[in-house]
Amino acid sequence: MVSSVSAFFLGLTASFFMGYELALIMLAAIPVLGIAVTVFFSLLQAGVLEIMKGYAQSAGYAEQALHAIKVVQTYGNEELE
Repeated sequence: MVSSVSAFFLGLTASFFMGYELALIMLAAIPVLGIAVTVFFSLLQAGVLEIMKGYAQSAGYAEQALHAIKVVQTYGNEELE
């Protein structure tokens, strides 16, 4: 993270020395990009939470089925079932 942050600031400093117009455009675009990234990650997090709820529910069903299989096998009723 330190490397990425330092590369960003060094790149920004170099861009001010090379051509300040493009650096000013970059500075104006940074808040817009930050907002876009925040919205994207909040939507992504909501989707992941929904998927995890589905996995938890299906894991519960699988656990119930495996428990029922164990009960049938324990009492020796495989042929009957």
